[in-house]
Amino acid sequence: MIIITKSFSKQLKAIKINLNEIKNGLERVFNKNIFRRGDALISNSFIPLKNCLVAKIRVSYKDQGRLLALFLIVNNIKIPFFIARKNDKKSGANISLKNKMKKTIKNQIEISIRDFKNGDYEEIKE
Repeated sequence: MIIITKSFSKQLKAIKINLNEIKNGLERVFNKNIFRRGDALISNSFIPLKNCLVAKIRVSYKDQGRLLALFLIVNNIKIPFFIARKNDKKSGANISLKNKMKKTIKNQIEISIRDFKNGDYEEIKE
């Protein structure tokens, strides 16, 4: 199951991408085991949840939509919490825990978890 939180929904609208691209990215990596350059697992040591996994996934083939999405996976529930264009000056492809993005990533996770706990989300079937 994929959970689209209110905060992630706002991010999607801001960068003008649809849910099908998110679903296709998840399908490619988690069901078909097809990894592309830039896909990676990220350390989850800073996340306040047990038994979770964070993955960085490219979710589009188009130049205008070369996007990176970070997903939090807990008990086979996938919660995307951060998305950025590759050429975004704020984050871009440099989504790593060795720079200032760690704080942004942590904040986005906390916002998504809060949205989830408050019921501000929609479920998407895979």
